[in-house]
Amino acid sequence: MKKIKQLIIAALLISGFSFVTFAPSVGAVSAVTDACTQLANKDSTVCKSQGDSVGPIVGTVVDTLLFLLGLAAVVVIIIAGFTYVTSSGEAAAITRAKNMILYAVVGLVVAFSAYAIIHWVLHAFGKA
Repeated sequence: MKKIKQLIIAALLISGFSFVTFAPSVGAVSAVTDACTQLANKDSTVCKSQGDSVGPIVGTVVDTLLFLLGLAAVVVIIIAGFTYVTSSGEAAAITRAKNMILYAVVGLVVAFSAYAIIHWVLHAFGKA
């Protein structure tokens, strides 16, 4: 029961950090856009960087984190399978292996659900 509680707390912390990552932009961007439209020389560095977006950077970070999470889950499942095979019928080792597999799969489901929700929200608001 304690491990499930820790898993839920970890999932809530991760989802809380994702809200910080996708904070709304501030009004300074519109000020730079207005200044760039009024400038006769739009070759300045500030105006060139204005078209850049944070979206591709966030997408790369999220994809990398999902890859690492998937890799970690596969490693945990392989270790759990090895533990299960070498348990020699011990009930405690079998239970430990089954719990490892369960937690790895639950972690993957939570991570991909969070990714799907973030993806849906970004597309719903036209940010991606």
